[in-house]
This record gives sequence, C-alpha cells and structure tokens, in this order.
Amino acid sequence: MENTARSLMMTSRELEKLCGKEVNDLFVGGICRPSVFRNWQNFLAFAVLELAVAGVLLIFSLVISLGVFRGAQDLSQGANAIAFIWVSGSLMLCGLLAWNLWMVLARKPLRMLMRLLDEVDRYNELVKTIEVMEQIQAITPSPERSHDRTVVLTAVELTRDSLVSGLMMERILRENRGLLARQQDLLLHLEHNGANLTVLELHDRAQEYSDTVRSAIAIGLWVKAEVEQAMLSQRELR
Repeated sequence: MENTARSLMMTSRELEKLCGKEVNDLFVGGICRPSVFRNWQNFLAFAVLELAVAGVLLIFSLVISLGVFRGAQDLSQGANAIAFIWVSGSLMLCGLLAWNLWMVLARKPLRMLMRLLDEVDRYNELVKTIEVMEQIQAITPSPERSHDRTVVLTAVELTRDSLVSGLMMERILRENRGLLARQQDLLLHLEHNGANLTVLELHDRAQEYSDTVRSAIAIGLWVKAEVEQAMLSQRELR
C-alpha cells in the first residue's frame, strides 16, 4: 500500500473544513473542549490562558473602577483603597465567571462534535503508534509483515473514512436538519465501513497489529453508534 501512516493523520485544517469551526487542542469555535481537563499539558495551557484573560479583565476593571472613584480625593486612604480594590476584583471575577459560563452553555449544541473530536484524537494517536511500529519494523522487513501492514492500514483508512462521515453528519444535523437523504447516504456509508472492518478483524492474525486493528474497529463502531443516536434523537424531536 502506497499510503504511509503519516498521510492518514487528520489535521486541524481538515477538521475545520469538515465541521465548519476552528479546531485546536483547547477550543472548538472558541468553546473550551472537555478533553482539556483529561490531559495535563492541555489543562496547563488552558490555565495559563485563564490567567491571561483574568489579567486583561483586571486592566479593564481598574479603568472602570478609576472612573467610579474619580470623585475620591485620595485612593491611598484606607477606606477608599479597600473599596477600589474590592470593586476592581469583583468586576474581574464577574467577567471571568461570565466567560466560563458562556462557554459551558455554548458547548451544549456542540456535544456530539466534541465527542467526535475526542475520537479523532484517539485515531491520531493510533496513527502515531503505527508510524512508530513501521519505523521499528523497517529494520527487519519481511513479506509477512508487509501483508500485516496492508491489513492494518486498510483498517485505519476505513476508520478515517468513518470519522469523516461522522463529522459531515454532525454538521448536517447541526446546520441543516432537513437533509434526510444525505443523512441516510452517510449512515449507509458508515454501515459499509463497519462491515469491512469486521472482515479485516477476522483476517488479522498478526499479534503485533491485532490491538491496533481492534482499536480502529472500536472507533469506527463508536462513530456509527453516535450518528445513529443523533438521528434517533432528531426523529423524536419531530
């Protein structure tokens, strides 16, 4: 198979085209991803961002407080200083809480997208694992391993295709709830991918690749189940 593992990675640019929103490790369309709190590096980056936002809000709060206390003769006096600090801190905290509350509320319509992107992260980690295995096995190549590599890359390609279909379906459900024909086509496509992945699992005999194939199948089945659940919820709303 000519495709390498690296070429199967799903990039942020591709994800943005599929879901119609800006995507990175921390945010989707400006909304914090729940997965941030499951990865210490992302959580640390988010905490630094929170501090930066708090700093910007504090500057605006100080400006507003100065306007409120413009009539005060001396802010260095105890009572005036305490009131100034209290008002500035309260405004900053209210702004920070409002920003985080807005993200929590705005996240609800994007719950399916957030979960799909979590599966995309799992998929990309799977591809990285395959790439490392390929580098190790390149030292001692063999015809049998070449066949096993073909099987696992086929499974990964099908899983990637399922993720793409799932992201397309999510966008249709979110933006154009009336396109039933397109929804049905994508669902049939997912079922076809699932059947092919099952066949690959039956033919996979390589111990070193078996976990990778099973992980790819698990992701593909999860995407299919998530899409079916979303379509069922949509029909119930009607």
